[in-house]
Amino acid sequence: MYRPFGPFDLSTFRPGQGERPERHAVHLHGGAWINEITGHHWKLIAHLAAAAVHEAPGMVHVYPLLPIPEGRAARAAMAGLPRS
Repeated sequence: MYRPFGPFDLSTFRPGQGERPERHAVHLHGGAWINEITGHHWKLIAHLAAAAVHEAPGMVHVYPLLPIPEGRAARAAMAGLPRS
């Protein structure tokens, strides 16, 4: 599922029907806030999701690049990821 979340977009990977894991995985791709997420990142994410989808849903954010006009808002949104 892909949806807006605060100042960035969020992709989530959920476990199968009826499964409710208590753990969540959050992937913060390595882009140093200056490079977009790439195919290499998505390939790793697909591998991780396939391996862990029955144990923990996963969240991948596509964060805004520098300069971030609302850095505090981005940090606050990231802090709220596991609770959403």
